[in-house]
Amino acid sequence: MSIDPIDPQAATRHIYPKLAQRLTSADLRRLFRPSYEERRWVPTIARTPSSQVALLVQLKIFQAVGRFLPVEEIPQAAIEHVARELGVDEEIRRLYSDSTLYRHHSAVLERLRITAWGAAARELARRTMVDIAQVRTDPADLINAAVDALVRHRFELPSLDTLTRLARRIHSQVNTAQWQRVGALLKEVERAALEALLVVDPTTQESPFALICRAPGRATRKNLVALIDRHEWLQRLPDPTAALHPIADAKILQWANEARRLKAPELREYIAPRREALLLALLRQARGQVLDDLTQMLLKLVRKIEWKSEQRYDEWYQGRRATTDSLIRAFHDSLIVHDSDDPPARKVERLETLYTAHGGREKLKESCAQHLRHEKQNWRPFARNAFERLRSTLLRVAGILPLQATAMTRDLLGFVSAVSNEEPPYSDYYLIENVEAGSLPRDWRGLILDDPSNEKAFNRRQLEVVTMLELAAAIKAGEMFVVGSLSYDRFWDRLPREAADPAAIAAYAASRGWSEGADGFIRSVSESLERQEAFLKGALSDGKEGYLRRGKDGRPIVTPPQALPPSPSAIELEKRLSERMPERQLLAAIANTEHWTQWARHFGPPSRLSPQIKEATQRNVFTTFAYGCGLGPTEAARHLSGTVSADQLAFVDRRHVDIANLRAASADLINLYLQFELPRQWGTGKAAAADGTHFDTYENNLLAEHHIRYGKTGEIATYSSPHYVIENQGYFGSGPVLANARVGRALALAELLGNPDRCGGWSRAPQRRAAVPKAPCAELSAARSWPLFAAA
Repeated sequence: MSIDPIDPQAATRHIYPKLAQRLTSADLRRLFRPSYEERRWVPTIARTPSSQVALLVQLKIFQAVGRFLPVEEIPQAAIEHVARELGVDEEIRRLYSDSTLYRHHSAVLERLRITAWGAAARELARRTMVDIAQVRTDPADLINAAVDALVRHRFELPSLDTLTRLARRIHSQVNTAQWQRVGALLKEVERAALEALLVVDPTTQESPFALICRAPGRATRKNLVALIDRHEWLQRLPDPTAALHPIADAKILQWANEARRLKAPELREYIAPRREALLLALLRQARGQVLDDLTQMLLKLVRKIEWKSEQRYDEWYQGRRATTDSLIRAFHDSLIVHDSDDPPARKVERLETLYTAHGGREKLKESCAQHLRHEKQNWRPFARNAFERLRSTLLRVAGILPLQATAMTRDLLGFVSAVSNEEPPYSDYYLIENVEAGSLPRDWRGLILDDPSNEKAFNRRQLEVVTMLELAAAIKAGEMFVVGSLSYDRFWDRLPREAADPAAIAAYAASRGWSEGADGFIRSVSESLERQEAFLKGALSDGKEGYLRRGKDGRPIVTPPQALPPSPSAIELEKRLSERMPERQLLAAIANTEHWTQWARHFGPPSRLSPQIKEATQRNVFTTFAYGCGLGPTEAARHLSGTVSADQLAFVDRRHVDIANLRAASADLINLYLQFELPRQWGTGKAAAADGTHFDTYENNLLAEHHIRYGKTGEIATYSSPHYVIENQGYFGSGPVLANARVGRALALAELLGNPDRCGGWSRAPQRRAAVPKAPCAELSAARSWPLFAAA
């Protein structure tokens, strides 16, 4: 099956099987070549050669698209191909009697063991759509799920209009019922508070709704006050938890996404139940996001404490080198005295003289004890000094976060409650009930339980340090949860209902190539980890394949690969290609790629089947140009000479485009490029090289990390191109790959821009075709093979 790129139906976001208007020779061989059993079956139903060809065409059409097509819509190329396969030379009639057509359809359904579209199929489609509508807002997802269910239960597919009408009716009914259910759980005071969010302040010309939609800014220590104020303000607004409890999380996220794309006057035009449901979903999303920001701040600051403690330990260790040498020299001299032949009294006298020369026995004992406290790179005694500057910030954040512990971290939660108490501490030691000191790490116990008069008393200052460090570790390990957070809440409470279906789990595991059951999953993961271990061992080797080495602290360091210089022939080829490559306008290139792949079908409102704007494709192309080039809507509208206004461009970007849409559109472009002839010259596509560029960022950026290759903090932008693909190469490729990258890029541009009719490796312009896009919903199996129906 293929989708014709110029077919307007291909621009929608649903997947409905249909034949391409232009069938290639490969399509004809794959879809319309009869098997040996089919050749034997056809004469048992039809007697004349013309009737046999017609019957076999109906069979292959149904196998391909899951339904019968009107005779006038059957491609002539398919009829001619089947006739050649059967060796029929006479002209085939396209029209024949209704009784013969009915008899052929019945024979095809009986052979394939397919149930015709009827009451049972309609009820299956309706039930499937109702179930999916509980967690999805896009009617296209309902159609996709219904198609998948009908195929799995071997029902004939109806027309697309039939499924569309059914999906729209169920979509409207389910959504209306959910909005009313949410609104019924609200009190009048809460309704009034929600309506007040849409009132625009005449002074600031902003509404509280706009403040909720606005990003809160960086979660840094400097912005902590504003972040906490935002958290407290959101807590004073109506609590959405109870009203949204019966609604699936996926539906709530989609409602919040829809609300964020609107402005207050636009949202006021919605009916009251829908408006209230969208506002509550947005409030829950905003509350979860602010908890995410606070948690990320906690993790960042704790990591900074650990890093500074390790740095101070290294400084201390370097500064104590002379003291360590003195201790070793004293110990060496004492061994010499001990091995001498002097009488015992003389040995004691000489040892006393030796100890006095090194500062006395007490000083030596203190130096030895101090050294032993830091054995095994023990940086923990230095953590208190690094923690002191961040103490109030960390304790305040820990006191705000709604933490939930597991059975393993229940005592840790008690420690957090004790140290984050709002009352100022008046003593140096704590006596905490219902907690066990053994729950703290062994390396910290000597610092925390240092009161000689009470073994159960905790050193308050050291307890604050270890509690914050262990809290961060527990959150990252999934043993401590932040209730209501988007990223740090109990993840198994948000699993879809399919996770409780053994059949669904087994099907998912099979699609991933995992063995059956928990043991099979563990075995697959173990094998994957073993492969990664073998790869890292090879990367750390001293041979030519190794490109990793261990630093002084044991951390891996990536060595830069040695690239081969481009050969003179490659430079000459690039030069000649540049001379012959025609110039293309960027806007025309964007329009061409949209024409070939229909990537704009992913753009649109989250709860609509159609874009509902005039000339949607043109508007999407203009918006992509405006924001992709960094011009923005105002400057782009000026350069487009009044073709479209800035408001129209901003409207499309705000209401029709989000991150998920952009990723889906990018996947279409990547899949299109993989159909070129050029990537196949570099390999099978199972391995690829990617080039990353380091970008400096501000110090406290939550998205920035310390990179082992560049040795500093920032962000890495990775540029991956399929023309880098080569067989048997590591993640970073090798000399020939990097040396030929310029030539590969030039060839790719020449093939795409210089000869657009050859896009995707198509041999002739009249036979262009596009790959089948992946389904936007999880209910439709992306791995379904075509033809759609095989013989039962």
